[in-house]
Amino acid sequence: MDSASESLLYLSETDEVDLVQRLISDNVDINSKDEDGNSAIHRAVKENKVDVLKLLLENEANINAINKEGNTALHVAILNSSIACFQLLIDHKIEINCFNNRKESELMCAMRLRLNGPLKHVRQQMIELLINHEDIDLRGKSDKSKSMLDGSNYLFIAIQFGNIFAVEKILEKDVKL
Repeated sequence: MDSASESLLYLSETDEVDLVQRLISDNVDINSKDEDGNSAIHRAVKENKVDVLKLLLENEANINAINKEGNTALHVAILNSSIACFQLLIDHKIEINCFNNRKESELMCAMRLRLNGPLKHVRQQMIELLINHEDIDLRGKSDKSKSMLDGSNYLFIAIQFGNIFAVEKILEKDVKL
């Protein structure tokens, strides 16, 4: 990887929006990845750099890039409880129902996180937004979901995780499981 790409990856974790813009204007590869497969989008989300993320998305960075763990930026936003980045990714139409190397979709990641302490509301909000997303495969009927969920569905998984909030939201959705 060249030094300009390394600089972009580093700066994506900072508030240096002007410097990121300059690198983009200089045609640095906006989709370059570090040794862990993290793109500038992953790194901006991990550090909750909403303005940098917005700039990257406006300049057509690959919103659906995955890292070596199989995580999309949406997985990273959930795992870091970054609701602002989460919402921005959803607004920019990131794919959902993507499974990482642990066979966890974004909703599964959100449901397994503890719902107590100062992040409770943020995590509940993410769960609710995912459950109500127009593309969510709650029934686990897509070919990809069938193979990853091993014939299960999200209601059963929410029960397994002991996530009563998710159970209630799935039941409110009145999905025929």
